[in-house]
This record gives sequence, structure tokens and C-alpha cells, in this order.
Amino acid sequence: MGRSNDIRDAVRGVDDQVKGFSTGGIDMPWQAAAAGITGLSSILSGKNQSRSASRAADITAQATRDAAASRAQSDAEQLEYLRGEGRLTRRLAEADRAANFRQWDVNESNLQNIRRDNLLNTYAMNRSQGLTNVDLANAAARNTRSMFEAGREDENLMLARKDDRMSNLGAMLGSPRRDPLTFDELAAFREAQWVNPGAPKITPRERIAYSPAYDPNEPDLV
Repeated sequence: MGRSNDIRDAVRGVDDQVKGFSTGGIDMPWQAAAAGITGLSSILSGKNQSRSASRAADITAQATRDAAASRAQSDAEQLEYLRGEGRLTRRLAEADRAANFRQWDVNESNLQNIRRDNLLNTYAMNRSQGLTNVDLANAAARNTRSMFEAGREDENLMLARKDDRMSNLGAMLGSPRRDPLTFDELAAFREAQWVNPGAPKITPRERIAYSPAYDPNEPDLV
């Protein structure tokens, strides 16, 4: 439709040129026809050049828009990639930090348990040794006392017999009898007592709560 309009405009231009030749008193039909054809070619050539330039400008503009859109999409994809890498790096760092904290926490618990076990074992050993020493001391004291009491009884028996003979001899001589000499009885045996120092005091471990350094809900740094 546009090309028909161009041809129609060109024909009108040729008619105007031919009329110009006629009104100017020039009676040369072949020259008028040649001039019309030349004008028609010039008009059509100008129209084509204008259309080509407009089409080239449209193509250039579209190419520019496409390149800008492609570059914007590439930038967006690169930004999203960098954000993903940033999130991954932060998550890996947080996982490593959490693992190190758990390892430290377990090590602290083990040290606390070792100290507690050593304290309880030392307390149990000292308590057992103390009870054993008290029992040994009491047993030795009872044995010594038993031997001493046995010796005292033997001496009392010997003194009683001696006094009895002396009393009989005195009675023969006219002297009154006397009471036999005896040692006083020993006081009741008192056992050594073990003093219980009480259960050992164990200071409980102070636990430290883990504080994460990375929150997945935080906005990306990139």
C-alpha cells in the first residue's frame, strides 16, 4: 500500500513537469517523457533510501535494546551467582565454627569429668585408707590391752597366792589375816574414731551457649 502511494506521488510529479514544459511553450513530448521518467526514478530512489535508512535505524535500535536486555540479564544472573556464593561461604564458615564450638564444648566436658573423677577417686581412697588405719589402730590397741590384762590377771593370781601363804604364816604366828593385794581394773576401752570429712565439693561446669554468627534470614551482603 505504501509503495502504491509512492508511485502515485511520483506520477503526479512527472505530470507536473510535463505540464510545465507545455505551459512554457515547449513542444517536445519526448523530452517531457524523458524528464518525467528521470523525475520518477529520482523520487522512487529517494523514497527507497529513506525507507532503508528508517529500517536500518529500527534494526540498530532493536539491536541496541536486545544487547542492553541481554547485558542486564547477564548482570542479574552474575549478581545472583555472587549472592549464592556468598550464602554458601557464610554457611560453610558457620558450619565450621559450630563444629569447632562443639569440639571445644566436648573437650571442656571431658576435662570437667576427669577432674571430678579424680577428686572422687582421691576422696574414696583417703576415706578407705583412713577407715583402715583406724581399724588397724583399734585392733592393735585391743590386742595390747588384752595382753596387758592377761598379765595383770596372772600377777593378781600370784599376789593372791603369796598373800594367802603370808596370811597363813601370820596366823600361825598370831598375826591377823590381811586382804590380798590386787591391781585395780583397767578403765573401759575407748576405740579410736574416724572423722568423716564429708563429701567432696565439686564445682559444676559453667556452660556457654552457642551463638550462631550466621542467620539464614539475614539479607545477602552482595
